[in-house]
Amino acid sequence: MMNELTNLSGKIIWHGISYAEKEFLTFVSEKMAGDLLVWERDVYNFVKEWFEKDREYFVVFTSGSTGKPQEIKLSRKAMVQSALATGKFLGLKPKQTALLCLPAKFIAGKMMIVRAFVLDLDMYAIAPKIKLSFPLRQRFDFAAMIPPQVQECFDRKDSFLLENINTLLIGGAAIPTQYMPKIESLENKVYATYGMTETITHIALQRINGKEKSLYFNCLPNVRVLKVNDCLRIKLSHHIEIQTRDLVHIKSPTQFKILGRKDFIINSGGLKINPIEMEEVLKVVVKMPFIITWRKHDFLGQEVVLLIATKSSSVLEKKALLKDISKLTVAVKMPKDIVCIPCLLRTENNKLDRKRNQEYVEGLRVPIDGNNL
Repeated sequence: MMNELTNLSGKIIWHGISYAEKEFLTFVSEKMAGDLLVWERDVYNFVKEWFEKDREYFVVFTSGSTGKPQEIKLSRKAMVQSALATGKFLGLKPKQTALLCLPAKFIAGKMMIVRAFVLDLDMYAIAPKIKLSFPLRQRFDFAAMIPPQVQECFDRKDSFLLENINTLLIGGAAIPTQYMPKIESLENKVYATYGMTETITHIALQRINGKEKSLYFNCLPNVRVLKVNDCLRIKLSHHIEIQTRDLVHIKSPTQFKILGRKDFIINSGGLKINPIEMEEVLKVVVKMPFIITWRKHDFLGQEVVLLIATKSSSVLEKKALLKDISKLTVAVKMPKDIVCIPCLLRTENNKLDRKRNQEYVEGLRVPIDGNNL
């Protein structure tokens, strides 16, 4: 029964040890009966759920990066299909090693576990911190990380740890442009991901280094895309279509480029400004983490604001920066002000929360706490 549901060979490999299904479930029960850290309990809770023979659906929550997190149900069949599609796209083979370094309470972590079971991978789970503690002298065939984890490896000059992963996926948020040259220099295979909770993580991958580097996302097997009202619509293999609010350029039914998000377009005096495009322009002169956002204006409706993550708010620095920016963009698109914030606000699973950052600029609330550091 479980083999049919998960495509298992009958063996589970966990931290280098091969188990029969019954043995593995005994191991999981023993683990859960002991003292576990929160992240470990999240891992084993999901593993236990996955092996419940009568469970057809799994409850997950959307990230909350564009609004309040929503509860949705994902079918076991669709999750298995997603895992198989990833395995086929990347050429993953049984007994290859996989690293779980994302929280299992969220869909990205759950799907790493599902891929291990479905593709017969040898799974290693470590604490999903920003500063990862990699197993010593261990190489991995496959892993997925969020941008801050990758940034931390570069910042502490441990990029070799990233190269110890043959195929690395980076997703959950945009990759800061200042790190792209470092990523491009890595000798392993690195992909940016496009997807969401509703699509059971990624439906497309973009190679961002090496000879196969691409400007476009390439869809997983049996996924097709089209443009509807300037935004991406996804056709999934299990006869489901998902309409996004992501502005898109379609190269082919399986290749696309994301241009920004319709929800985030700024309407300043009738001029439509795409903050993602503006951020690409300004990255040349703004060297600190930043986003383009807005606040209400009596005449313009919305005025453009540059929100920078820094503890320095020197007027002279602001004036100098605005002068540099004026050389890169037309006056009507110029930020009318620079606002400083100790750190850009993020969701619980570390996605940039543009809505809360905009509210901070607007002055509706000041939600700075340790969870955002």
